[in-house]
Amino acid sequence: MRSGVTPKLVAWDTTTNQLSRVIYLPPPIAPKDAFVNDFTIDGRHKKIFIADPAGGANAALIVVDIATGAARRVLEGHRSVVPENVDLAIDGRPIQVKGANGQLVTPHIGVNPITEDLENEWVYFGPMHGLSLYRVKAEDLTNESIDAPTLASRVERYSAKPICDGITIDKDNNIYLGNLAENAIGVIKSDRSYQQLAKSDQLSWVDSFSFGPDGRLYAVVNQLHRSAALNGGENVAKAPYFLVEVRALAAGLAGR
Repeated sequence: MRSGVTPKLVAWDTTTNQLSRVIYLPPPIAPKDAFVNDFTIDGRHKKIFIADPAGGANAALIVVDIATGAARRVLEGHRSVVPENVDLAIDGRPIQVKGANGQLVTPHIGVNPITEDLENEWVYFGPMHGLSLYRVKAEDLTNESIDAPTLASRVERYSAKPICDGITIDKDNNIYLGNLAENAIGVIKSDRSYQQLAKSDQLSWVDSFSFGPDGRLYAVVNQLHRSAALNGGENVAKAPYFLVEVRALAAGLAGR
């Protein structure tokens, strides 16, 4: 993340416990301010779709071909990936970072949450600091013959959403997320309505949703907003940190 090191995808073989592959993402695929972040793997089209919030205005999606390692940067600067002018406050405290001059700045982060339905038809995504979730067909994202304006025209607003980090989806197309401002876990149901599933002071920045065996859904609680990076340089996070099991509305794909 913005360290001068070329961003990369690393594939680790958990069966042999060995490094399997490294795919580098040099400029202009990942610019100097890239923050290659959440991603989803499309087994049907053999692609990986990565969210890169970058510097905000230049946020984009990165499409990686698993077979060749070739990558493309798409939808850069589109309304579906750039942050909206909405602030995040948790427990009454605004999220603030130290700017280059040492002054506190309220960050607005672009595209971060991203997932894909189990049929590999629609890719769902949106800016972290944004109140809308968007989607586009995976077939359009992977079609290199579609020019940028045409691809942009095929992105549709799917639903409202709260400010959130990672998301995932079940077999019935219910989309799960952490409602960061509310210390809650919610779901955008297949009818595009929002439902709160759980709320607690202990659900302090819920992220990294993933289905496991038997259709069980898991997430982590990491108190990220209490870390020095997002709390004006002061780390006030305290253990314990949690791995939580969420009662999903339907089963999902293990690993997604």
